[in-house]
Amino acid sequence: MTTETPRQAARRLAASALRAGYEPEALHEYTDVDGKTLYWRIRLKRPYSGDKWIRPMRRSGEGYALCEPDFPYGKPLYRLRELAAQPNDPAMVCEGEWCADALVQRGTLTTTSGAAESAAKADWQALAGRRVTIWPDFDEAGQRYADAVAAALRAQDCTVFIIDVAALDLPPKGDAVDWLAAHPDATAADIAALPVVATSAAVGASAATGDGWPEPKPIQGALHPVPAFDAQILLPEALRDWIMDEADRMPCPPDFVAAAALVVLGALIGARCAIKPKSRDSWLIVPNLWGGNVGLPSAKKSPAIGVALKPLDRLIARALEAHRADIEAFEADKTVFEARKDAIESRIKVAAKDAKKGGDLDGLVKELQGHRQHAPDAPVLRRYKSNDTTIEKLGELLRDNPAGLLVLRDELVGLIASWDRQGREGERAFYLEAWNGNAAFDTDRIGRGSIFIPNLCVSIFGGIQPDKLTGYLEHAAHALANDGMLQRFQVLVYPDHRTWEWTDRLPAKAAR
Repeated sequence: MTTETPRQAARRLAASALRAGYEPEALHEYTDVDGKTLYWRIRLKRPYSGDKWIRPMRRSGEGYALCEPDFPYGKPLYRLRELAAQPNDPAMVCEGEWCADALVQRGTLTTTSGAAESAAKADWQALAGRRVTIWPDFDEAGQRYADAVAAALRAQDCTVFIIDVAALDLPPKGDAVDWLAAHPDATAADIAALPVVATSAAVGASAATGDGWPEPKPIQGALHPVPAFDAQILLPEALRDWIMDEADRMPCPPDFVAAAALVVLGALIGARCAIKPKSRDSWLIVPNLWGGNVGLPSAKKSPAIGVALKPLDRLIARALEAHRADIEAFEADKTVFEARKDAIESRIKVAAKDAKKGGDLDGLVKELQGHRQHAPDAPVLRRYKSNDTTIEKLGELLRDNPAGLLVLRDELVGLIASWDRQGREGERAFYLEAWNGNAAFDTDRIGRGSIFIPNLCVSIFGGIQPDKLTGYLEHAAHALANDGMLQRFQVLVYPDHRTWEWTDRLPAKAAR
């Protein structure tokens, strides 16, 4: 049984952020109605920039991990035990546990579902039938949160009010904590008297048009927040510290570096080994991966890929150096071979003119045939990746590198979309089979002749902008076809955008 306390575990799991200059602010505890702990949320903040580092933490076996439990019926509200103990009292909903704790200290029964995009995932039944006031943050995300919470509460027959944060003289993105700091003597009565911009009556009646229908509102398809990247669960120990250090120093979401690193490792292994999922069956799975980083421009997709490729770049440099040495040795062996061949051919010419002087002609012919069998083979460069290639040239590379290759594209949608162009249907089929990584493939072209690929194995990775990916999915005829092309991108990540922050420290050389 572990003796580590939750606070000790939080410090350990947040060690990289603490090294990066973040300082602990709070460890928020989520419980059930009986007060039993369900999980925690770690909150760190950089004092000089205001940047926040907030991650969920739960028990995992005998220890702790950075992730939330699975809540199939919705995530519990914060301070749920207090809500259950006061089932008929008015309540307040704000954005984030930090604000909720500050309001509770002033005597207000307050809860939250978490961050701005958390309303849709929460279970709001604990507030059913109550009078509820929503205190949003003073920004666009706060307004979206208030609208989403109001809709969820009206479904629970709540009487809903929304505080008019524009009338509170708050700074941009200001929240309840900012207002309380400016009003240190405010009481629960003062908070209850704050102006509101909407009530349940306004929503149900005054907002209606003459025919009884409410005024239409714009449809907002906000993305759900992505679960925090849990390095303890998702990464093997050999990669964990290196990937997290690179992501923190860049900074970028660790998902970007991790996805690229895993696909690169899959490409290095290629068809050198295979997994047998069944103990008796002959079914084989090659650890060949396709993936990509989905993110907005300047989200550090390409730098993250560059970091993950550094070990591969070293192998490429070594292969080029070894190939140059092999070429020099080959040229020397070829010179000796050609000289001996010329000598044998000269003796054959003499023997052909005068059998008495030249010796045994048949014996010389056999000697030449034997010598040709020992002709030195031209060395083949070990290739690990290609950034731009036709399938014909890729076929030649795979013929000489049957263990597999990585196709790396800075803009991945461009590669995928090219397979849908008229006359290039064969390329789509080529890559579909290349994902399997365990079958031969033969191509026949008038210009290039016949290419026999002993094993077709290709890994793919690149960057994608979400708008371009959405456009492709909406317009491409084969985007969601039943051939399973997009489903082959098993390591396709689209993490939440990470706020840029200045980090200047030495790399973790031991981890690298």
